[in-house]
Amino acid sequence: MSNTGICFSPVWAVQNRPRKTKADGYKTSPFDSMVSNYWGIIECIKNDLEKSKIAISLGNACFSAVWAVQNGLRKTKADGYKTCPFDLMVSNYWGVVECIQNDFEDFCNPEFLKLEPHGLYNKKYDFTFNHETPGHGNLHLHENWPEGKNHFINNNFKHFIERYKKRIMSFKEYLSRTDITIVFIIQFSSDKNNDPEFKQLKDALKKKYPNLKYEIKELPK
Repeated sequence: MSNTGICFSPVWAVQNRPRKTKADGYKTSPFDSMVSNYWGIIECIKNDLEKSKIAISLGNACFSAVWAVQNGLRKTKADGYKTCPFDLMVSNYWGVVECIQNDFEDFCNPEFLKLEPHGLYNKKYDFTFNHETPGHGNLHLHENWPEGKNHFINNNFKHFIERYKKRIMSFKEYLSRTDITIVFIIQFSSDKNNDPEFKQLKDALKKKYPNLKYEIKELPK
């Protein structure tokens, strides 16, 4: 395969027999019939590798998702990324592990959802949903919530359930793909890491998604 300079490289390769001709079965490389340069090739390879990975936040707050975008490990929603459940909320490690273990069984269960002074809260997993909390940061104004500041708690949390069922589905779809590597981003900004080797998380992922290719990136506080 030619990887630098001009067309002499593939000609030399054929003449000196490290490779066949196209007629004999060789599949043309993108660099065979063009003028390339070393650093351009490196950038092409780097970009291709980045496309094979996607970062997904496991919390415990929004910074993990922001970091992933800033460091080029995932697109923005506007560019095609599908929001996942832990991107825009306050989670905790053991709650995340339990969600994966029980397939998000009670994530959207109204029996466990409650409006507390600190925000909309799931008492089973100890999660807080500040982006759906009435009045938080005046998001109901900035995002034009159709039913005002109580949009996500009205009708027994109807719109909250709709939103997070979509996000959970996106999470499962990403983890079910075999053509990419998931980079899980996690930060223990307000949550102590009592499982430094992530054994419980790895066990849950192995059981639920046995074909998943993934990495875990822990961010400093």
